[in-house]
Amino acid sequence: MSFILDVFLLLGIGMAISWLVKRKRINHLRKTLTLLFSVVTIAVFYTVAIPLYVNNIYFPPYWMMMKFVWSLPLPVFSFMGRDFMINSGVLQITTPNIMDLPASLLGVFITDPTSLGLAIVLFALYPFWLYLGILAGRFLFGSRPEEKGMLGAF
Repeated sequence: MSFILDVFLLLGIGMAISWLVKRKRINHLRKTLTLLFSVVTIAVFYTVAIPLYVNNIYFPPYWMMMKFVWSLPLPVFSFMGRDFMINSGVLQITTPNIMDLPASLLGVFITDPTSLGLAIVLFALYPFWLYLGILAGRFLFGSRPEEKGMLGAF
């Protein structure tokens, strides 16, 4: 999970939710299923992404522990969860040294106010990206079983 990858994952999952809900022939449960899948998706994303951002999840990720990855000529710049959330493992955006930052009462490192505010805004946009994916899925697949959507026009 990272701020760059999560947008595309949420859009894709939103389209998958629309496709799955459209396949159900129960008209009165369609909105409830969409809401249920959406809440579960956002809960999973927040459960993984927020602890990753505050470095409470063990990092490096599993692919960096495989020996063949180190032989590939790929730039890998993130060795902490917060760096991975910001850099997605390929960009090189410098972040403050974690040891220079004050610790909060919860044992979570506090970042500078600008990046913390930006992270809060990006986390708050997660439901928006999922909703856009749901709308795109309804546009592509249709919202009811009898509708074809844009993909059915071809």
